[in-house]
Amino acid sequence: MDSPELKKAFLIADIGGTNPRLALHDGDQIIYENNYKTEDFASPEAVINQFITDTKTNGKDADVSHAVFAAAGPVTERQNFRFPLIEKWGEIDWDNMEERLGFPIELVNDFDAQAMNVRQITRDQIETLPRADLRGEATQTTLSTSQAVTFTLPSDAPSGKTENTKRLIAKAPEAKDRFGVIGSGTALGAATVTRNPDGSTTVLSSQMGVVPFTPTTDEQQDVFKRFVENSPQHKSGVGNIAGGQGLVDIYTAAHQLEHEKGNTGDVPKVTAEQVSNVAFGKDIVDGIDPKSASTAMEMFTHALAQSVQTMILTNNTRGGVFLSGGVIEAIKDDMDWETFETRLMNIGEHHHYWMKDVPVHIVKDSSRNGIEGAAVYVTGADPAEPS
Repeated sequence: MDSPELKKAFLIADIGGTNPRLALHDGDQIIYENNYKTEDFASPEAVINQFITDTKTNGKDADVSHAVFAAAGPVTERQNFRFPLIEKWGEIDWDNMEERLGFPIELVNDFDAQAMNVRQITRDQIETLPRADLRGEATQTTLSTSQAVTFTLPSDAPSGKTENTKRLIAKAPEAKDRFGVIGSGTALGAATVTRNPDGSTTVLSSQMGVVPFTPTTDEQQDVFKRFVENSPQHKSGVGNIAGGQGLVDIYTAAHQLEHEKGNTGDVPKVTAEQVSNVAFGKDIVDGIDPKSASTAMEMFTHALAQSVQTMILTNNTRGGVFLSGGVIEAIKDDMDWETFETRLMNIGEHHHYWMKDVPVHIVKDSSRNGIEGAAVYVTGADPAEPS
């Protein structure tokens, strides 16, 4: 008896430094999904093969026509690709992997995928932070009330230039249609998404994490100096702090300094969850210094705020900035958002008008943002005929 014909489907994945998330998508919706631990696998191919086995075990076997992977790293390097946060996987040749797996693999940057998902986020999927205006009054800004930048043409401008400028402005996207996405997971990533006048979308990923962190107190300066000294490559960007690993590394630097002053015991091996729980007063963990944990969380908060500040000022993302990622999801209910706001607005007063009305949103269940973004690349397509 002939076996029934398998359903055609795409394989989509968001492969982060901690948790690869894989799913089958039939062109309309995700039909099966599973999450794994990076540390449990020797290669991305091993994760894919495990996922395919799991689809069969769970009665979701399908004929995969092609795959779209959201991956951290230079996605143009198909023969010598490396995941920056997964050293043990080494160099990956995606073309050879395609031959072994039997279907083509399309790579997209992980934050391109997250930015693409912004197009379909609904109001009930986000929480909007209360912002403070220059008078210190709380304002709840939303996407619908964001103000676009207005252009004023000089009254004495030559008519030809005025008309040319008008035409240029008419074709350009308004600032309210430009959004930023910043994610804090194992590390920090960022991208900008623009809704163009013709209805298309432009996504630009960036290396926002390399922007140098700026300490604001003497204590932060001392901890930051030790943090940089501890780093193998003397990394000093906000992305090296505003992520799960960064929180651990900053805590380690702060604890080392306290230990050298005779205030604490030896520095323990910690996790980001332990540091945040102690910093928020939710837990007491043997060996973890509460003062060092609080310092680490404060610097994490400042680094995240500095990332948002840089995004708004450099990319003019007046439509709003979306915060996502596993770390944000884990700490959003306990984080000191007043400290975040204070650091966000810690700029010259003449720049305040760029900042004060820009909404900042937290994406709920944001650990799924990457895989939902990868799904955007296949939504509406026919899995039997890959585009």
